[in-house]
Amino acid sequence: MAIDFAARVGKHVTLGESAQIGAFAVVGDDHGLTTYVDAGAVIGSFCLIEADVRLGLRVQVDAYCRICRGTVVGDDSRILYGAQVFEDVRIGSRCIIGGSLADRVIVEDNVTYFGETAHAYRLPGSLENWDSTEQPSAIIRSRSVVGQNALLVGGISVGPGAYISAGEIVRCDVPPNTVFWRGAILPLADFRGFVSVRSES
Repeated sequence: MAIDFAARVGKHVTLGESAQIGAFAVVGDDHGLTTYVDAGAVIGSFCLIEADVRLGLRVQVDAYCRICRGTVVGDDSRILYGAQVFEDVRIGSRCIIGGSLADRVIVEDNVTYFGETAHAYRLPGSLENWDSTEQPSAIIRSRSVVGQNALLVGGISVGPGAYISAGEIVRCDVPPNTVFWRGAILPLADFRGFVSVRSES
């Protein structure tokens, strides 16, 4: 394992063989919750990896990322430069994650994601109950693609095998093997040769 001398690694961090941590990264804390960085994982410079996070085998976290408490990232996934992953998110294996994922979002295997998720906040909140109120979160099914700056609102389901084009605002479920484009849900077959998603493996 290789830890840059300028990194801060908490005493409750378990590092797998050949894990790497870059300069000025902060990983875990000293308050009793264990963070696991599995074998072959790489954490870039200036990252914040909070306590009670698990990074699977060979996960790559680019520079300036934030991964919050309770999140699990599956084997061979990559978190791209500057991405924000908030509390209790579940990311599957072989995913590419950019943008921002709100609390408790579920991302299944083989997803490519460059969007943002937001809770619907249909009930008014207050400072007293802000941290204890859980809003429904999105589920992004396997082999789906979410384009740059697409916004997924509320506890919607995407896919499997769905494609959401860049910049869309999505407030409804997106069925399997469809394309969400210009506010409409269209069959993936209509975009053959223009859009493709990963086949099941």
